[in-house]
Amino acid sequence: MIFASIIVHSLLYAIPLIPFFIVCWIFQARVQRRIDCGSGQKTGCVAEQVARRILDHAQLQEIKIEKSENFTENQYDVDKNKVMLSPDNIAETDVTSVALAVRAAVSAVFHQQVPRVIQRWNQVKIVENILFWITFTVLSFGLMSGKMPVFVTGYLIGILTLIFHGINVACAKKLNSAALESLRELRLFNSEELENLVRVLNAEAEKY
Repeated sequence: MIFASIIVHSLLYAIPLIPFFIVCWIFQARVQRRIDCGSGQKTGCVAEQVARRILDHAQLQEIKIEKSENFTENQYDVDKNKVMLSPDNIAETDVTSVALAVRAAVSAVFHQQVPRVIQRWNQVKIVENILFWITFTVLSFGLMSGKMPVFVTGYLIGILTLIFHGINVACAKKLNSAALESLRELRLFNSEELENLVRVLNAEAEKY
């Protein structure tokens, strides 16, 4: 009887989470749809070449671009001082591949020019990830134990997680603004292509 009561209370506590997870799922699905749309739009420029132009424009010829063995890696490797692009993207011309290469190259530029800003941003991302897993753990424990104080604590930590996620997205969009400025200076794309690139860049920033 006691066990059944705990299950009922846990389910009642879980009800407010259902709309939250539905909204998150819909939001992330829309974000992924924008990224997938970019994969079917061509730009006429190869991802690797665009990244190289951005680095050269910033006088960072010493930073090399290499093909990563990881099919999901499109980023600047601080330890190697190289921009690593995935095998699926490095030689492609679609909007998504180019956008990922642009983001990696601009990240390299930021690392060289404003390292403290990037360091703080990385710290924000680490804190966000830690808070996310703490939220998940506390809410899970609250569901299993049926204790309202534990559940409320999980909600509060979850709100704090969302705040840090908002800061993370804002930082990512600032990086995107710098990327857009670089692309306009290089004049590699027309206005429609730039708009498509920005759409994918912003979608990548909003991914959880």
